[in-house]
Amino acid sequence: MATVPGNRFDPSEPFHERGAAVKVQVRYFASLVERTGRTSETIEIQADTNVERLWAMLIERHPSLAELNFKPLVACDLTYADWDAALSDVREVAFLPPVSGG
Repeated sequence: MATVPGNRFDPSEPFHERGAAVKVQVRYFASLVERTGRTSETIEIQADTNVERLWAMLIERHPSLAELNFKPLVACDLTYADWDAALSDVREVAFLPPVSGG
């Protein structure tokens, strides 16, 4: 199956075995863009990595993320996720500041 122009990934591409290196697209929003200087980046991780470990890796790349006074919300493949969520079958992880409003 060919990738449709504009798609982030080829849905026919098989997921990798546990422990193998995989690439995930990391997306940043709002103040996280200011801290990282980018809206997204591709990160290579081990398939058994979880969100918490990915975040630690991102802090190593972008030390200013450690200075946040909040813990970002996380979405994996467009669905909100917990920090202990496994990333073995995830292709995109988004980090968002907490949402408030009235």
